[in-house]
Amino acid sequence: MFHCKTSKRPGLFGEGQATAESRGFRHFFLVIPLLFYWFTSAPTIGLGDTALLVESMQDMTINSQVNTHNITVISGWLFSFLPFGNMAFRGTLVSIFFGSLTVCGFYLLLFRMRGSRLVAATSSSILMVSHSLWWHSALVECYAVNGLFTVLSLACLVKLQADSRFPLSMTLCPPQSPPPGTSLSSRFTPSPSSRLTRDLLMLFFISGLAIFNHVQLGFIWCGGMVYLSLQIWEFSPKERNDGGRSLVLKSVAAFLIGFSPYLITFLRDVQVSGNFGKVVGDALGGSFKGLMFKGSFWGGLQDVGFLIFNQFPTPFLAMIPLGIVLLLREWGASKATAALTTMFAVNTYFFTLYNTWDKFAFLLPSFIILCFCGTFAVSAWFEFLRRSQSRLQWALAVAVFLVCIAFPPYFYSRLSVWGSSPGYWYGRYNNLHTINTHNVSEYIANPNKRNYYDIEILANLLFEKLPRNATFIDDDSRTYYPLAYYQRFYHQRPDLNIQLVNSWGFDNWGATSNQFANMIREAYLTNRDLFLISLGNPFPSFISGIPDFWKYRFLRFSLDDKRWVYKLATIKEMEAGSPPPTVFPSVEGVAVGVRFESPDPIVKTHFSRTDGIMGQISFTANVDPFYLSFHWLGPAGQVIFSSIPFLVPPGNTSVWSFLEKPNERPPGTWSLQIFSGEAVLGEIAFTVESE
Repeated sequence: MFHCKTSKRPGLFGEGQATAESRGFRHFFLVIPLLFYWFTSAPTIGLGDTALLVESMQDMTINSQVNTHNITVISGWLFSFLPFGNMAFRGTLVSIFFGSLTVCGFYLLLFRMRGSRLVAATSSSILMVSHSLWWHSALVECYAVNGLFTVLSLACLVKLQADSRFPLSMTLCPPQSPPPGTSLSSRFTPSPSSRLTRDLLMLFFISGLAIFNHVQLGFIWCGGMVYLSLQIWEFSPKERNDGGRSLVLKSVAAFLIGFSPYLITFLRDVQVSGNFGKVVGDALGGSFKGLMFKGSFWGGLQDVGFLIFNQFPTPFLAMIPLGIVLLLREWGASKATAALTTMFAVNTYFFTLYNTWDKFAFLLPSFIILCFCGTFAVSAWFEFLRRSQSRLQWALAVAVFLVCIAFPPYFYSRLSVWGSSPGYWYGRYNNLHTINTHNVSEYIANPNKRNYYDIEILANLLFEKLPRNATFIDDDSRTYYPLAYYQRFYHQRPDLNIQLVNSWGFDNWGATSNQFANMIREAYLTNRDLFLISLGNPFPSFISGIPDFWKYRFLRFSLDDKRWVYKLATIKEMEAGSPPPTVFPSVEGVAVGVRFESPDPIVKTHFSRTDGIMGQISFTANVDPFYLSFHWLGPAGQVIFSSIPFLVPPGNTSVWSFLEKPNERPPGTWSLQIFSGEAVLGEIAFTVESE
């Protein structure tokens, strides 16, 4: 063999040649993500989705439905054979593994681009501690796999960008006479054209394989199609007829090879189901279509803006727009730029309008792309420091980047604390919905799950305290699946009848409102023990559909000094005078106005016909749960609108409601009456003025 002489020229990706010294095992950073995610991972089960995913891993549930993540499931099944850890932790190891690969792949990509371990390690550390990637790498989840596919697609685009920039002379070795017996194939490195084709085909292969884990990752295919279309557009008419057709066929073949596991699974599902349309519908969203494109664009955009800040709550956030400018300056209006922009835009726009609490999971690829853009600014800063040789500037840079890496863990650990009292964070992290059972705000806000035992503690308390053969009803799956997990795999309390009600509206996702009403009625009349995890959504609306709903009483059932659920009082207990009659709190006032949901409400008594109108009742903190309903009476005394009866949990001091039907407001003197069952608790008059 023969060797080319080393020369100072762009490296593999056109951004700097790595020295021979750097080719040794000096990338100690590669072990850091694994250790970081391992030591901050959840030791046991989390909320409902984690238990559901563990069950899928144990059963090797492979199908084409949109919410089945096959690569994650197969990996979890393999990890389940490890001889250590509980079942949930072995599932978490899948996330640790793929989250670590995502960060390590990002590091290697940046190192090959820049030839600098410092740039690569700094930028990858910032990605490692970003909220969404860390969160999904520290408990049983499927989205760390999505992160890895995003990084692989970025690597393909970077190589495509490099392949399209350098002429043939820069990639061939100087002409030499090869030793006897040397094959022609070893005389030259691949040409830019052949490398470009290879890397484009790799992008299409990755885009096909990625769908086997999540249909969402079809955005990678969108980027590949944009690149392919622009590549063919650059061909001359003659090249387009021959080379263009060949490139399209090769790209389709590469995609189908990667897509084949999903395609085989899809065809099997069609054969088993016999209903092609249903299988297609389930693959493209199923019941989740009810969440697609349902959010307002402006509200969704604000939410995305907050989530981007939440990923990078440090000076790195300001480096992202600067990095975008530097990327555009370096890549120009290239095919890779267009493909990258398409991938980001498709994923971000779709999930901007997707109404779900875990939007940050689906936006993870977008966050990784933004982090990739920000690394161009990081690289430029370090290059400036290398030229300046100023110790002061180096010290400032070190301080800034330490903040970018060290501050996010502290920030995330404080969010649920800040959200516990009125203020900016209160609306997102107030924990009111689950205050009686577990800290869901801490669960969502803090990716560090090392000490998160809330669900295990709650499950153990329920198994210990609930009477034999009791029915326990969950309202949104947060405890239904974890309790079922313990029942099935650890054989705890098989006597309990654990039920789920359909608060999401998904097909086959629990009891309907009528089925729930029947469970309440039957337990009441037959004196069976029935418990609810909360009196929040959707229970009040479900209960209000039961005739004479106010006769049903739900009593606080203590689990420990800070956790409780609610028990239905049976007819036998009511007739025996146990429990005693409901003690209503003392009403302190009734008011109408606007913005009662905010820290600065406005009380007023005169409104135009188009104004928003709210009513509020204030009272001393209630001990017993009780019902409230708001009745809005027009000038003639007729009821214009009645709210759904609201079951007020213990410890509240006020309840507010909107006046619906804004187009049916005749001018004149109105009144608001607030009822509990058949008793009037308060009344107030107000005026709707004529235009």
